[in-house]
Amino acid sequence: MDNKFIPLVLVMIGTLVALIFATSAVQPNPAVAEYPPPPRPPVLPPDPPPPLPVEPTAIPIPRSGGGSSSSSPPDLEFVQLLSATTLRQGDLLEITLITRHVDGSRPAENVLIFLELPVFFSIMSAQTSWGTFAIQGEQIAVQIPVLYRGDEVVTTIVGMVEEPPLYAQMQLIGSVNSSTPDSNFDNNMMGQMVFFP
Repeated sequence: MDNKFIPLVLVMIGTLVALIFATSAVQPNPAVAEYPPPPRPPVLPPDPPPPLPVEPTAIPIPRSGGGSSSSSPPDLEFVQLLSATTLRQGDLLEITLITRHVDGSRPAENVLIFLELPVFFSIMSAQTSWGTFAIQGEQIAVQIPVLYRGDEVVTTIVGMVEEPPLYAQMQLIGSVNSSTPDSNFDNNMMGQMVFFP
């Protein structure tokens, strides 16, 4: 072989070897990122149906007599509190009268709170949370046009023992009344004993 062809043969062999290696080499697969499938929106259960109304547990009490079955008469409650029960001449006494509409759907109309003090008491002050005062001598009255269920009226009277009492003890009696018939008269009046040593 002519020496001038040797380089050409070498180039051809090199090219052939390069082609063999290029075609026989394993080509790596391009990297493919594997992603999880997109999340599905959550399936929520349907809204529960609204609860059924609870049946009343109270047993209605049958009422006798006429009148509307949708309303019941009022029940006025009267409470009398004294700041002291033993008094001497010159002592002050605070009397608190509490009137409440405690039961019944019907309002109490033309309500009158009443208290009569003994003649030897002198009224120093009187106030009420609701209503109009009427004071005549030792008689105290509070007039209220209407009381609804849950209403409360607090009346406070301060009196002084002006003269020595004629008795060793006596009872102060207060009351409440209205033009609407009351369902319970037992709690419309209250007396408190006062002692004079």
